[in-house]
Amino acid sequence: MFQDLENNSTVGKEGEKMMSDDLLDDKDSKEESFAELFESYSAGMNEDIQIGDKISGKIISVTEDTVFIDTGTKIDGLVDKEELLDENHELPYKEGDVLDLYVVAYNGNEIRLSKALSGIGGLQVIQDAFNNAVPVEGKVKGECKGGFHVDVMQKKAFCPISQMDLRYVEVPRDYVGETYSFLITQFEENGKNIVVSRRELLNKELEKTKKQFFEDMVIGSLFKGTVTKLMPYGAFVELHPGIEGMIHLSEISWSRLDRADDVLKAGDVITVGSTDTSA
Repeated sequence: MFQDLENNSTVGKEGEKMMSDDLLDDKDSKEESFAELFESYSAGMNEDIQIGDKISGKIISVTEDTVFIDTGTKIDGLVDKEELLDENHELPYKEGDVLDLYVVAYNGNEIRLSKALSGIGGLQVIQDAFNNAVPVEGKVKGECKGGFHVDVMQKKAFCPISQMDLRYVEVPRDYVGETYSFLITQFEENGKNIVVSRRELLNKELEKTKKQFFEDMVIGSLFKGTVTKLMPYGAFVELHPGIEGMIHLSEISWSRLDRADDVLKAGDVITVGSTDTSA
């Protein structure tokens, strides 16, 4: 009897050990499977996020105080809901909407987003925005010699007229009273000398759209463009902000032309086709 009980006990222990091994193997298999799925999920995600970057992300969820954004990385972004409210103090966005926001803080565990730094920030916040190339919101208060006075977080800043827009500013007063996003290009004398540029931000956006334009363009594509300049040998046409194409004189009309201005003038909107896609 004793021997039988001992044998039964032994068999039971061996059975338990076998079951335990099977459970461990199953657990390891699941862990490996999860690891593979997680690696697959993470593949292709952009981890190269830096402060000052502009990202486009879908709204994942909205809470009482925070809006969570899919940043395209393993870490979701968050932006204060109050910053996104409209003039009626209502949120004009819903889950699934795509927002363009700037990375203003990133510590490896959390990505803070913002439309642009604004409000009352103090010199340290402005200094940080300068160091990290984070856009700030500024209101153009008035014209001055060589540019504009801009109010940035209740601090006075200067924007050279050449840095207010991509094109030459013909009517400076049209910008007065407007609020734009700026980059701080100089921060000196403990904040007594702050210089900002809107043009740098516009150039960054322009480079992105130009890249997309050339990626989408194929020979034979048709575009509506604006004639910008007439020359003896043809006409220059703006196809996209920052991108011009040239129509040779022989291609402007079915009949022979001696001068482009016989049929075109600056400002005309015309339809043209691409014959060369090289940038």
